[in-house]
Amino acid sequence: MNMGYDEVSPGYVGYHPIGGGSAMMGLDALNAVGLKAANYADTSGNPLLPRFTASPRRPSPSPTLKGICSAAFMMANQEQWHHAHALVKVLREMLPKKPGFPCVLLLCGNREDESLEILRTGLADMMTPDGIGRRIEIYGREHVTDTKFIGERLLALCKEYSAEKTSQKAG
Repeated sequence: MNMGYDEVSPGYVGYHPIGGGSAMMGLDALNAVGLKAANYADTSGNPLLPRFTASPRRPSPSPTLKGICSAAFMMANQEQWHHAHALVKVLREMLPKKPGFPCVLLLCGNREDESLEILRTGLADMMTPDGIGRRIEIYGREHVTDTKFIGERLLALCKEYSAEKTSQKAG
């Protein structure tokens, strides 16, 4: 769903929430730090597998987005490993074209440990040994309701990415 993105406003990010209540919490997290959702694609309710793979792509097509947030701010009952596989597939397609692009991923709930391992393993070559990527951060239940933390992490990564892009243009 397009959220009124205007291609020139700063601070817009792609948003992939997982669940209705989670979507609202995530929007609050983004808005609290001055980021806005350009668009979002929710995958809740155990949809069919093709929707899992298509949905994470929807928030990421614009070349002017500052980052992506994919978050399940509540303990989701759907199988989180579907989300993990889809996110790995999409990020492996997208990130080589946008080195350093900020991504904050929060998966928690059913099969959380397996899902987090899928993300960490699938994105390992894009991440540092401590599990934090160049600008990919993966979180689980320790931040399940910590909207402030998630919003602040994405904002910090977006600012870093924007500064890098500005210095590349100037140099």
